[in-house]
Amino acid sequence: MPNPNLHSYRKEEFRKFIRSIGVTGVDVRPNYETRDNSLRNRETDPESFQRKEVGNIGEKLVRKTLEELEQNGYSVINGAKLRFGDKVKEYDRIVVSLHGVFIIETKAFGMTDGKAVKCGVFIDPDDHWILRKKQTNKELQSPTEQIITAVQHLSDILQNSMFPVHGIVALSNENAFIKQNVDLPYQIVRIDALTNAIRGTYDHLTETDIRTVLHAIDESRVN
Repeated sequence: MPNPNLHSYRKEEFRKFIRSIGVTGVDVRPNYETRDNSLRNRETDPESFQRKEVGNIGEKLVRKTLEELEQNGYSVINGAKLRFGDKVKEYDRIVVSLHGVFIIETKAFGMTDGKAVKCGVFIDPDDHWILRKKQTNKELQSPTEQIITAVQHLSDILQNSMFPVHGIVALSNENAFIKQNVDLPYQIVRIDALTNAIRGTYDHLTETDIRTVLHAIDESRVN
């Protein structure tokens, strides 16, 4: 049950315990992380409202994709606002598992009315991002600074952790073609490759490591 006074890993430990002693109806791991309002749309300007709506659809698609991992014991934290010192940052989502610690930033580049359409996302050696759709080009804002800042912020929160924080930009448009001509300190994947990108990392966290990470995240939450 949602309860901000109990850490998610404690709830999960209890669920596994009562399942082990024969209690039925608790086979599926619940979504404990319900404390977020990131998918509300409070925009009043029509253009901003539509942009937020498309972004929200992209967020829901990524959440749906990650449900497979949640069902296999991965911790997926949506919309957390975390504080370190005097800095508060909101994360699209954080994934913690035996494979490692990941922050995932969702981008709905190229989607039309919330639907996936064919387009190209091109990144040049100077980290300039261009969206090419219907024979027209549109310059996009590079998420690199955003990802680097988020990775550093979460790394500061997990200062006692010996494991790195991995950044991933997930494109919710599964019909997007990605052409990357620069090495960046994070991965860029479509949602249909997202779970494989996470599973393809091998930081080999232990259950104790996972509990330590989740505890640090919960202690830093402001929502």
